[in-house]
Formats: sequence, C-alpha cells, structure tokens
Amino acid sequence: MKVAFIVMIRMIILCLLSIGFVACSSGEKLAAVPTGATVLILGDSLSYGTGAAKGEDYPTLLAQRTGWDIIMQACPAIPVQKA
Repeated sequence: MKVAFIVMIRMIILCLLSIGFVACSSGEKLAAVPTGATVLILGDSLSYGTGAAKGEDYPTLLAQRTGWDIIMQACPAIPVQKA
C-alpha cells in the first residue's frame, strides 16, 4: 500500500511537470529586449535596493548584465505614522 501511494505521488508530479513544460513552451515567442533599450523598473524597497550594498541592487546588476538603460522608479519602505 505504501509503495502504491509513492508511485501515485510520483505519477502526479510527473504529470504536473509535463503540463508545466508544455504550457511554458507553447505560444508566441517574444523578441528579446535589445542591448541599449530603455527599461523602466517600478517597484518597492526591493527594487530600490534597501539592504543591498551600493551597486548590488538588482536594477544596477540587470543593467550591467544586459546593457539596458535602466530608469528606476522605486521607492523604499515608507514608515507609517499613527495619527
């Protein structure tokens, strides 16, 4: 009984993975964003780089790796004041 359950779980996982691969591979392929393109990043404190060392925030790393001109419009967490 325990072996049958394990086999069933494996089959379910295999089916889910198969569906995922088919879903991710079908459909229209979009063109890659070219080097030198301007990319706007809107975000919160993670996009802003809160807690990251200077130059280690993901928009800066993304710009270095892709050659994109990043415009970052992110804001760090804003403390909420009680009225």
